[in-house]
Amino acid sequence: MIVVDTNVLAYLLIEGPRTGQARRLAEKAPGWRLPELWKIEFLNVLLNYWKFGGMESGEVEAVWDRSSRLDFVSEAPVSYAGAMRLARRFRVSAYDAAFLALAESLGTVCVTEDRKLRQAAPDLAVSMGDFLAAGPE
Repeated sequence: MIVVDTNVLAYLLIEGPRTGQARRLAEKAPGWRLPELWKIEFLNVLLNYWKFGGMESGEVEAVWDRSSRLDFVSEAPVSYAGAMRLARRFRVSAYDAAFLALAESLGTVCVTEDRKLRQAAPDLAVSMGDFLAAGPE
């Protein structure tokens, strides 16, 4: 079980150069946990693709529908007091801190392609490549 950042979910569901890596991550660690706020973040990603011409409306709706049917992705409660503590400690946004707080509470890592987040919290956040290069989960 791992916590995945919204960007990893986007790489999985929106075909691109990192989709293969995200698929390998899903095979290696199929228990993905996300805080509830992932939905609004992911919806924002999809709407930005649409707004800037990367997707048609129908594609946005299809990807949104697929995201809600991934059987290895589930939401988990977050301690917002913990998120506030981590946001201050690592000087990251409350959104990013929610993913870190969830990873901390579950005793796992947050897999993210957000370089700044990984640099801020290297004990809690790792890249897809680093996670895949490590031994079995």
